[in-house]
Amino acid sequence: MTIIGYRDIETNRIIKYYIVEEDKYIPVDDDNFDYRRISKLISSGSVTYKLKPDDNELLSIIKEQLYTKLKNEFYKVQEKFTIFSKTLQTNVDAGRIAYANICALIDYLSDDTTTVKFRVSDNSFVDITKIDLINLKKELIAAGLQLYQKKWNVENLIKNLTVDDVIHYKIDIDFMNETLNKTPKKPGAQ
Repeated sequence: MTIIGYRDIETNRIIKYYIVEEDKYIPVDDDNFDYRRISKLISSGSVTYKLKPDDNELLSIIKEQLYTKLKNEFYKVQEKFTIFSKTLQTNVDAGRIAYANICALIDYLSDDTTTVKFRVSDNSFVDITKIDLINLKKELIAAGLQLYQKKWNVENLIKNLTVDDVIHYKIDIDFMNETLNKTPKKPGAQ
């Protein structure tokens, strides 16, 4: 087992520990990190401890951090986002709860011509039929697929990062624009 302490060069503080097992870098939460146990393992020679990751380890750590950030941003957007509905000609909520509510309304309405009040993004109401709801559901599915495509595009950008990228740039995710922002690091920073 190897434990890596990832040090922030600017503050000279260890900001994250990783356990390395079979080329996987597992972040260790401070709450779950037993410093006394790890110290005993290190002193007994059972664990290799590095204060600074090598370049490939750094690349793996940065990628893992970016994948985690992407996952969190994706789920946040997926919970609540808005689209312009061609069916209703207005903005509607398109998150998971909105989708579930639309499905429930489709099941609730007994025929295609009965209308029900439906709240749109600006909190106003529109009259909507079962047919409108079915079309709106399709729009939400299409928007969800586009959201997944954005996620997959950013995953590919992360996958294709190089050692040179993580050594010379601070990298951040712009999920909705499907880009990675690369800011040059200060000389000597890692």
